[in-house]
Amino acid sequence: DPHEGLDACRRSRPDVVLVDLHMPKLDATAVIAALNADLSDGAFLPVVVLTADTTMEARRRVLAAGAKDFITKPFDVSEVLLRVGNLLETSALYHQLQQHNDQLRAQLEDQAARERRSLAEHQRRHQQIDSIIRDRSLTMVFQPIVAIDDLTIVGAEALARFTVEPHRPPDAWFNEAAQIGRSEELELLAIREAIAHLDELPPGTFMSVNASPSTVCSSSLADL
Repeated sequence: DPHEGLDACRRSRPDVVLVDLHMPKLDATAVIAALNADLSDGAFLPVVVLTADTTMEARRRVLAAGAKDFITKPFDVSEVLLRVGNLLETSALYHQLQQHNDQLRAQLEDQAARERRSLAEHQRRHQQIDSIIRDRSLTMVFQPIVAIDDLTIVGAEALARFTVEPHRPPDAWFNEAAQIGRSEELELLAIREAIAHLDELPPGTFMSVNASPSTVCSSSLADL
């Protein structure tokens, strides 16, 4: 009974199906259609049709329906076994390829997710640096530079302190700006804020500021 055969296929996925062309209730083309309807997308289930119908129309009809092989009676058992063996080998190769594609798809999805997270983090950093520069969210403190011989103050080193969340040491903010190529903007802001306090230093003293080599070599620092 073809219906019983289909139920058996649904209960336990077979490796290969041998089916007669002409059967009561359902013929081979209907069985193949039902099998294909039960398969998930991309699945591969080889079907071999065994029949005494040798007409080209019968062959064309079942192959068009999705059969992978067509054998006419009387047939040689060894030939059937060889053809089934070939189909099983093809099926195994297909499943290996499918597993490889699934792994590749998972890797690509994981890579895309990492890239999305990286882009989101990159945008977050830009927005944070934009906010600091726009709102001038840093203050300057000045550490005295003292002559050892007479302990007089000869200058002061300008140091930035950031007033935004999260609370982090200054080097963390400057490093983050450097990672997105904006260290010069942030350093120049700190230097500009420091220079604004230059007149507050004791007479005859100097102010030192910190800058990375790339900022030191930029025309923007010279202009400032």
